[in-house]
Amino acid sequence: MSGLPHGTASSINRRQWLNTFGMGLGGIALNEMLSAEAQDTHSNGVLQHLHHAPKAKRVIYLF
Repeated sequence: MSGLPHGTASSINRRQWLNTFGMGLGGIALNEMLSAEAQDTHSNGVLQHLHHAPKAKRVIYLF
């Protein structure tokens, strides 16, 4: 921080700044995901009906 004029350097260290900034970005991302999820619950989806009748009689789940 030697390139900054005297008096503009903050008393917060790099670790504290990154922690605060990261929490802020996490909150923004969470807000965006929750708002997108809320919008999806109000819509009926893209497809109103299937193009073909389903033919599957059995399903195998692989973990």
